[in-house]
Amino acid sequence: MIEKPFLYFRAYLRDMRNLFKAVQHIDKDNSRFITMDELESAMNESIGITGDEARHERSYSKWIQIM
Repeated sequence: MIEKPFLYFRAYLRDMRNLFKAVQHIDKDNSRFITMDELESAMNESIGITGDEARHERSYSKWIQIM
């Protein structure tokens, strides 16, 4: 029988792997840090705003509405 602490630790490791993958996806320059530009780009990408449209529209409020 597998003990509960081990199961909790496995779940924790799975969550950390998923978090690491998410950061890697957003971090375009592989600096292991997410800059404001990378975060803004990822948010715009997630709601389908690209190029000039992103410059003229503050998408943060739209992104919050979607979430």
